[in-house]
Amino acid sequence: ARGADTISGLADAIEMLPPDPVFRFDEIILTQDGERIDQVDNGKPLEISMSYRVFEETRGLRVYFDCCDAEETLLFRSFHDEDRDAIPTLTPGAYRSRVVIPADLLGPTTYRLVFRATIYNQRSLVPPNGIPVLLKVEQAGRYNRAYLGDTFRGKIAPCLDWKTEQLDAPG
Repeated sequence: ARGADTISGLADAIEMLPPDPVFRFDEIILTQDGERIDQVDNGKPLEISMSYRVFEETRGLRVYFDCCDAEETLLFRSFHDEDRDAIPTLTPGAYRSRVVIPADLLGPTTYRLVFRATIYNQRSLVPPNGIPVLLKVEQAGRYNRAYLGDTFRGKIAPCLDWKTEQLDAPG
């Protein structure tokens, strides 16, 4: 199945996924300030919400996404259950997993998010290429804001907390 080239194409991409006896994605939405977005303002948090159904009790069922750069380099991967002490078991039902990518982390460039679901060490619940979507990020945050014409050379753009003091003044 083809990926969603844009955020607004996610619903169609989900609709076209082959059926799975254990799992189904219902919806993946991206919002900023509570509004659905097509491109991202890097000065605001980005909320990702993944709604899905589990049809049978399953240990180690994980929904997650990869954040890649334009060259397909994996920058980070985030699982819905990565901050747990033990592998959880999901019982049948409808679920929604939400996560926030903090403001001032993504740079003004295009990323590729790939949404996936898996049963740990067993099998993938979506096709091998996942559900990819292009994420266009606009410069609106704190990072490098005085130098808007400057080329963005990094992969991510955290605005780190520097302190500068003048140690001696001339004359």
